[in-house]
Amino acid sequence: MQFETLLVQPRDSTTLITLNRPDKLNAMSMMLKAELVRALQELDRDPGTRVIVITGAGPKAFTAGADIREFEGRTPMEQWRMYEHGTIYDAVDRLSKPIVAMVNGYCFGGGLELAMACDIRIASSRATLGQTEVNIGIIPGGGGSQRLARLVGLGKAMKLTLTGDRIDADEALRIGLVDEVVPHERLEARTRSPPTAPSRCGSRRRPSGRRRDFHWTRGSGTSRRSSPSPWPRPTRRKGSAHSSRSGTRSGATAEGAAIRIDWTLSEPITTWEAS
Repeated sequence: MQFETLLVQPRDSTTLITLNRPDKLNAMSMMLKAELVRALQELDRDPGTRVIVITGAGPKAFTAGADIREFEGRTPMEQWRMYEHGTIYDAVDRLSKPIVAMVNGYCFGGGLELAMACDIRIASSRATLGQTEVNIGIIPGGGGSQRLARLVGLGKAMKLTLTGDRIDADEALRIGLVDEVVPHERLEARTRSPPTAPSRCGSRRRPSGRRRDFHWTRGSGTSRRSSPSPWPRPTRRKGSAHSSRSGTRSGATAEGAAIRIDWTLSEPITTWEAS
């Protein structure tokens, strides 16, 4: 597989994907995201790959998050439409094989969301992590608003999201954001070591896949709709849309008695601002 922004290196049954923009702290450009989705899809079909590991190139960063230079000039609706066709986080969720984040340095914003989408997170002792979107006036749009709370608890997730604070690897381990911290020089050996590699357990992910949770999927979609763009536009009109649905469900209780439920749901599904 040939890519401009990735290095893909198979070894035995484990394939290492390296985000390869070290001069930009491996910031995730649109090209990198598209290539990462393609690489994940191809490796998921590859019978020789049982485990996938993601890391960042260079000595400084796993990934500093999205390449925010690409945000400039986009309207909120343009940014929102970019998520309609799926994201790298969706691609990770759909994998049938275990995936490990090898967090070798800075891991911020969308980069932390990518790490949280993985099944296991092993961090270098010099890694720094943060849900930093608030620092540019947006909220996590790649599932961070859902996954972070599940990993560290609602209170800690709110603090990290609302303050944009950065934490070191030891604190990340203490609160449950990463699963293990190792000395930097041992990071790759530990992550890919045969005695601990998930490949020993087979190539299928555990059945509690995140995509099977309706409420998580719905919540993640709400985050994407709510985080379109930090860049202002000169003129705006505001409005809202509502969804109204109804239906009937029939069934039986455990004792065999017939039941019928008629329901109607009306709720706001989005708010919008347009030039």
